[in-house]
Amino acid sequence: MVWHEQDERDGRHRPNRFRRRERCRGRLAVQLSSRILAFERSSDEPARRSEVSNHSRAQSVSLSGGCIFTTIVGNGPPVLLLHGFHEIHLMWREVAPLLASEFTVICADVRGYGASASPTSAPDHLPYSKRVMAAEMVEDMAKLGFSEFMIAGHDRGGRVAYRVALDHPAAIRKLAVLDIVPTANVWDRAGDRFALALAVAPACASRTVAGKADRLRTGGCRR
Repeated sequence: MVWHEQDERDGRHRPNRFRRRERCRGRLAVQLSSRILAFERSSDEPARRSEVSNHSRAQSVSLSGGCIFTTIVGNGPPVLLLHGFHEIHLMWREVAPLLASEFTVICADVRGYGASASPTSAPDHLPYSKRVMAAEMVEDMAKLGFSEFMIAGHDRGGRVAYRVALDHPAAIRKLAVLDIVPTANVWDRAGDRFALALAVAPACASRTVAGKADRLRTGGCRR
C-alpha cells in the first residue's frame, strides 16, 4: 500500500489503491533510464512492441535449487525484473518492450511461482525466505552470463530485490523497489505478532481469511 504524506503526519492510514499499475510502470522507467522519460508514443508503436516481443526468448534455467523460468529480450546493460505476489513474469509485459531497445531485460518467475520450481518447504519456511530467493536470482543471472546487473522488483519481488542488494552488493548496479512497505516499517508500526503471524502459522492464516473472500476482493479490511 501507498500512504499519503498527510496521512503519515496525522497517523492515519488511508491506502491509495488507484492506478497502481500505471504508477508501477512510471516509477520503473524513471529509476532505470532517464531516456525513457523522453519516450513519446508514435504511430508505429504497436509494430515496434510486436517486433520486440517476437524476438524474446524463454528458457528454464537449471540451478542448484531447481529450475527458474526466465525470459530475455533486448540488448544493452542487463536489468532483472521481479514480479509480486500472485503474479508471474508476465506482469512486465508492457514494461519490458519499452526498455528492450536500450537494455537486456530479464523477467523471471521466482521460486514457487509460474513455471519455476516449487521446492518442498520446511517448518521454518527457509526455502522460501527472501534471502534464499535472492541468492537464487543471483545464481540465475550468473548462469545467464551476468555477474553485475540492475534489478527492479514489485511487491514481494521488491523484497527479493533489496535482499539481493543487501546480500550481494557487488552484483547490483542499480535498485528499484516498487509498491512494497519496507519490512522494518511493518515491524515497527504493526508489531512482531502481526508481521510474523501469517508466516509462521499457515493453519491460522487459512482460518483468518476463510469466509472473508468478499472483503478481500473489495479492498481488504477497513477503509
